[in-house]
Amino acid sequence: AGPSSSADKRDMERLLDEARVVNAIKHRGIINIFGAGELSDGRQYLVMEYLDGETLEKRLERDGQLSTPVALPILDEVLAALSAAHATGIVHRDLKPANIFLVKQSDGPDLVKLLDFGLARRQMQEVSRIAGTPDYISPEHARGRPAGPPADLYGFGHSETIVGRALR
Repeated sequence: AGPSSSADKRDMERLLDEARVVNAIKHRGIINIFGAGELSDGRQYLVMEYLDGETLEKRLERDGQLSTPVALPILDEVLAALSAAHATGIVHRDLKPANIFLVKQSDGPDLVKLLDFGLARRQMQEVSRIAGTPDYISPEHARGRPAGPPADLYGFGHSETIVGRALR
């Protein structure tokens, strides 16, 4: 087996790790992953719940800043999902508007789902490389130090991220 098969195995392990991390949280604000696998041609896949709506990033691009009565329930749901993740020892590490999905509900406000736990790690787990979106990572993560729940709160509250973009 050549290097590409070794890389493929690492990619598959990352997908399976993401599925395990997400499924350990068990919160309505976290995307459900039902399975993962590999096709006969070598491509890997995740089977996730279908979500109808848009990311917070798309909503902000289209509508601009949100009014306080619209933004606060969204922000509250994000914090509830983060709290559930942190309670199970998981740190998202890439919290940004593109990873917050607003699911359309016919009978009320949007349901909020956190997506993309590909960089998630157990709290204070050593990092072997810095990964994530540079504008959103916390100072300790940028320095290659282990990131705990405060790293997610930094991403949530930093002026260029979720709260800053939604309520400025």
